[in-house]
Amino acid sequence: MKCLTIMEPFGTLIAIGEKKIETRSWRTKYRGKMAIHTSKNINKYSKNRCLEKEFMDLLKDKYIKIEEHKRVKYNFNFGSIIAVGELIDCVKMKEKHDNYALLDNGVRVEGNEFIFGDYRPGRYAWIFENVQLLDKPIPTKGQLRLWNYDITKD
Repeated sequence: MKCLTIMEPFGTLIAIGEKKIETRSWRTKYRGKMAIHTSKNINKYSKNRCLEKEFMDLLKDKYIKIEEHKRVKYNFNFGSIIAVGELIDCVKMKEKHDNYALLDNGVRVEGNEFIFGDYRPGRYAWIFENVQLLDKPIPTKGQLRLWNYDITKD
């Protein structure tokens, strides 16, 4: 099965059905079943994004915990395949405005979907459907770009 590694918290947002579009600087012609693999760690940019209201509303308590002295603990399943879904399209971004974006196919992206992505013109919207969170994450080393993984071996 094709696999895509996604930085947290974005991988989890896709896995729990709160994000349907992964934004990338590159496109793919692949369409079909795809496993969602999470990054092995979280970078400073993503840590800061996690503290934004839209992220906290969805991820606080289960995935993000604010501990004593405002210390933040991240409880993502790092470095694991956490979901399986279908990549149904990959569309170039046409326009970005203050609170929405337009894709080349005429689709308008707004709300949390817009907030959760990087919709600068020239980038690509990878559109997912039928994403199912796995009952048990599969820890495995990820790779750059698309890569293959035999999900039946675990």
